[in-house]
Amino acid sequence: MNKRKGRDRLSDLPDSVLIEILSLLKSREVAQTCILSKRWEKLWASVPCLDFDFADFLSEEEEERTEEGLQSDIKRFKNFVSRFLDLREDDKDIERFKLKCDVTDSETRTGILLSARMWIRYALNHKAKNLHVMLTAPLEKFYMPDCFFICESLEEAYMDIKENSDFDNDPPNWYISAPNLEYLNIAEAVNFPSKLKDMSNVTKAVIATLNVSGHYYRELLSSLSGVKDMKLCHDSLEEYGFHDDEEDVPNVEQFERFECKTSR
Repeated sequence: MNKRKGRDRLSDLPDSVLIEILSLLKSREVAQTCILSKRWEKLWASVPCLDFDFADFLSEEEEERTEEGLQSDIKRFKNFVSRFLDLREDDKDIERFKLKCDVTDSETRTGILLSARMWIRYALNHKAKNLHVMLTAPLEKFYMPDCFFICESLEEAYMDIKENSDFDNDPPNWYISAPNLEYLNIAEAVNFPSKLKDMSNVTKAVIATLNVSGHYYRELLSSLSGVKDMKLCHDSLEEYGFHDDEEDVPNVEQFERFECKTSR
């Protein structure tokens, strides 16, 4: 009994169980486990759920934050994410990829959205099933990587990207045709630059695109022919001639209208 008193029982668990546990943590915490012991040294590189949050890298409180300090934090964050992806086992697929970064306070361009585009491409090239992206960089421009539009592995997508865009004109003819996508959330104020092909597999959708023309908005909805649970920002519905019983979403069973908190 005494011999087992100080034993590290957690490390006795099989790798598969430890990786499941690590999948519940943010990626910065996951990386820190490599110093625990030899057993943990390489486990982090096999974790299929990645969660990168810029807020974890802020070194100062908001009221004390300087532009110089913020730029330093952004650089540390970019270096961490890039190095983490470079060093993880390249043959391991990604189950869930979450990226959250708000650099609203920055007074200069940070390059964060360019880096984000590369990170998202990495996740999709590694067959990510769940993509959750929240980006705010008012001084920068963002484009989704091309592989997003035809990604066969993607099952859930949550997009909330606020950047320096103006889509008063019709969006480009980029079509999303991810065949296995079941859940689509285009969050408030995102400028969604793509049209949807027939995506009958999507059964649940939350749509709050603010800067699109009326016919495009209706086309977007008609592409989601299989949706049963629909939530829509209500700000522009009447303007676009959309009503709760509109034929654009004939299979909808649960319909909710909500107020967009922001407008541009």
